[in-house]
Amino acid sequence: MRGKVALAVPVINASNAVELTQALRDSNHNPREVFFKAYKNAGRKYRKYMRLPFSHFSDKEVLEQQVEHLAILHQISPETIVEPLAIVMQRDVFVGYLAEKAHGMSMERLWERASGEIKVKNQKRFINLFVNAAEIVISTIEMLHQNGQYHGDIAKRNVIVSSSGKTYIFDPIIWPSAFLEDEDRIKSFKEEIASLRA
Repeated sequence: MRGKVALAVPVINASNAVELTQALRDSNHNPREVFFKAYKNAGRKYRKYMRLPFSHFSDKEVLEQQVEHLAILHQISPETIVEPLAIVMQRDVFVGYLAEKAHGMSMERLWERASGEIKVKNQKRFINLFVNAAEIVISTIEMLHQNGQYHGDIAKRNVIVSSSGKTYIFDPIIWPSAFLEDEDRIKSFKEEIASLRA
């Protein structure tokens, strides 16, 4: 990995509500809001606050590297890359990480509406939102590359767009092929923008 964050992302144990809320309180985040909304239910309902549960990883070092990588990207582009708050451990298993709150719709769902796959009343609004978000994603990835960094998994599922157009990017990867993956996704986004403008 290139670069180094100033402070390591903390590891917190979510098995106990008191421990989790105290850990978040100590890190100057709003523990009540984050805890009760993120942990009200198990499994898939975590995802609004825990970006991609780490069910496909078992190595603590890999988890730490991935979240540290996200923290580096956030430093480069704080307006678009979400900030990781903590790696979360549940019953001695590292299950994911807690990220800053992002309101909106995934670009995957936005594309369905903008492209006409799902019929909506105001398709033009969804087209404009998608095009604006895609252009933000492209410029953000180009900025990361200029700083010697990469995202590597800039799929539509990893981008959330608010109704006002604010764009949030999360879930990077740390594999060597990441730069090439970014280039492929930039090309795809440009093609999708062109198809919507045609």
